[in-house]
Amino acid sequence: MHQVSFIQTIIVKKVLSTEIPFSVPDRDNTDEMRNLYLKYHNDARSRLAKGKERDLNRRLGPAKNIYKLSWSCELEKIAKELAQGCGYDFTRHRSYGQNRETFYGSYGVKTFNVKKHIKEALDKWWKKVKNSYVRQDNKYDPSLFEFSNVSSKLALNLLSSTLNDGFQMAHYKNTELGCAHVICPDPSFSKLQVLCVYKRLLVFILNALIYRNPFL
Repeated sequence: MHQVSFIQTIIVKKVLSTEIPFSVPDRDNTDEMRNLYLKYHNDARSRLAKGKERDLNRRLGPAKNIYKLSWSCELEKIAKELAQGCGYDFTRHRSYGQNRETFYGSYGVKTFNVKKHIKEALDKWWKKVKNSYVRQDNKYDPSLFEFSNVSSKLALNLLSSTLNDGFQMAHYKNTELGCAHVICPDPSFSKLQVLCVYKRLLVFILNALIYRNPFL
């Protein structure tokens, strides 16, 4: 009983349902979108902390000391910069973790349902863990890129992986988040890129912990 109470005191707290006001001069990103990004991440991290997520083999967690993410206006600006052109250049801002997803419009279509695609990107990133195996010792390996938010230096070697979405989101030492989207017109088809940038306390390396087990 005391052990359960201890776990409850260290798991990440859920995000309040009320929206948080932001002061970021990006007219494309609304406060509603910012809250969507932030609440999704913190709710997912809370479920992991409480042991309510699964991979292909087992229940994950519970986990301790998972930080509740806060929104960073500076990281949002970086995300906006990185998304320009809707490409996949990971050589800039390597000290931050990055997740990006690109959606393609039909011929001649230049408008997108942005909120719908943001939700789709977040779902795709997080749900990759359901099709993967997390090591029993909860340590990072290359199949867990976006879920566990490794160093972007490693990302250059991971772009061919089929699991390069979703695993940036869970690492317990992430502290701040900033996301943005960019619509890239094209003569034949348009693209929408959703991109999130993560600040962490340490650079993550192979075999680093994704989260800590409260029983150890």
